[in-house]
Order: sequence, then C-alpha cells, then structure tokens
Amino acid sequence: MSIRIRFLGQSGVQISDRRHSIVIDPWITGNPLATVKLKDIHVQYVLLTHGHEDHIADALAIAKRNRATIIAVYELATYLGRKGVRTFPMNIGGSRRFPFGTVKVTEALHSSSVI
Repeated sequence: MSIRIRFLGQSGVQISDRRHSIVIDPWITGNPLATVKLKDIHVQYVLLTHGHEDHIADALAIAKRNRATIIAVYELATYLGRKGVRTFPMNIGGSRRFPFGTVKVTEALHSSSVI
C-alpha cells in the first residue's frame, strides 16, 4: 500500500492512500504558504488539533464541499457541528478506530506569547 503525504502550508497536511484521504488543520484561503487551492482538496475526514484560526480556517468549507466528517476535541466538534457539518467529537486521552486508521487524542501544550 502506498501512502501520499502532501504539505498544504502552515500546519496543514493531507494524507491519502488508494481508498481514504484525510486533511489535518487546513488553512488554505489567504495563507501565503498554501501549496494548493481549496477546490483541489478531496477528503472523507478533516482532523483538527485545536481551535486556533490558522488550524481550522477552511475546515467547514472542506467538510461541506466533500461531505466529510470533522474529527476534533469535543468542544470544537460540537461548535462546528452546529454550523451544519458531520462531526465526531473526541476527548483527550481517547482513541477511536476509523476506516483510515486510529486517532488518539493527546494533550499538547504550547505557548502563545509574543517575544
């Protein structure tokens, strides 16, 4: 089985094999580092690591256009689900097997300070 990993700019990545395709943290529109156009992303799942704008900016548009499921931490999935997309909420520490593989939600701490 071959797997294709495509860098989309910033923190965005698309991972595909012959049957499945997922995108992680898509920010394409208005991103000077974007390597693709939004219309060129075809996926079944959108994975979001957290709710910062530069990680979720195009999640709704991609999910709606592709009828994809957004996988995210519970609060973010609930928020996006209210905007008309299918979501799969998860909690930190939880894991779930999906058709493309297993997702495990881990806590990640990072600063947001400016030097």
